[in-house]
Amino acid sequence: MYSDPQTLFDYLCTIRTKSETGEFVDYKTVNTDVLAWVTNHRDGALLHRTLHERLWALLGCEEDLYLFVDPAGTAMAGAVLSVAVRDLACSGELMRCHTEWNGKTAGT
Repeated sequence: MYSDPQTLFDYLCTIRTKSETGEFVDYKTVNTDVLAWVTNHRDGALLHRTLHERLWALLGCEEDLYLFVDPAGTAMAGAVLSVAVRDLACSGELMRCHTEWNGKTAGT
């Protein structure tokens, strides 16, 4: 029987300072996934909806943003992110402009 974690929450519960092989865990990815899990479970707000409302709509992106989801339907921010090249360039420009876009601030 398969005993590895099946969902993002199950995976997050297995994180330790060091893995069984003695290697340190990449906490940048873990922190991103913790944030994704919290966002997905905060007041019923889903990560993809939050990203759309606070970022993608602001940028006027032409294509949808695709996120990897676990079997429970929780989006994983530290995993696969699929975007159109133009939309990726817009998000890069947003970072270059310190979250200012057309007179608005992203994330507010």
